[in-house]
Amino acid sequence: MNKSNKSCMYIRQVPSKFLTALSLTSTIAPMDTMNVVITVSGTDRSGIIAKVSSALFSYNINIADISQTILSGNFIMMMVADLSQSSITIAELREKADELGKDLGVDIHIMHERVFNAMHRI
Repeated sequence: MNKSNKSCMYIRQVPSKFLTALSLTSTIAPMDTMNVVITVSGTDRSGIIAKVSSALFSYNINIADISQTILSGNFIMMMVADLSQSSITIAELREKADELGKDLGVDIHIMHERVFNAMHRI
């Protein structure tokens, strides 16, 4: 299974309450927006939110929306982040997120907001 299919499969496993929480992004984003949907999941431990948000800050990426919960000891977070002020590309951000995820012991997936919205439109 290639990496993009794995990401799509993962997004479908996210609890519906998080998809509802992101309903503010349910309209199709203009082509020039640079918003991404970031999902983080894994065994809960201290510092996950701090390290992920610090990494985004270091690339001048603004967190526009965030939702996080712990389900039976499993950490789950979704966020919408704005890359418009950052010089990093989505592909570069994915590479950095993979490295950070390995360090934290979590899975971090990043998808352009337009792709996310198209996948979840009824």
